[in-house]
Amino acid sequence: MGVMKPDLIMKSIIPVVMAGVLGIYGLIIAVIIANQGAFPSPDPSLEARLPPSPLPPSHSAADTESLWRAVAAQLLCP
Repeated sequence: MGVMKPDLIMKSIIPVVMAGVLGIYGLIIAVIIANQGAFPSPDPSLEARLPPSPLPPSHSAADTESLWRAVAAQLLCP
């Protein structure tokens, strides 16, 4: 086919590449599903060792919005 119509080479390779990508994706998902119960639950005493949150326990949506605006300003205007 590539000898008679060289312009169709790329067109015929795309499904082969996509099938390989889909197969690898399937293997990754299978490993994730197989190992779903293999990991232990997190240690409950871990929360006691974490530093306190910088936000107060009852913060409003306006506080969260202003926090994200500050983050965006730091990222966009260094």
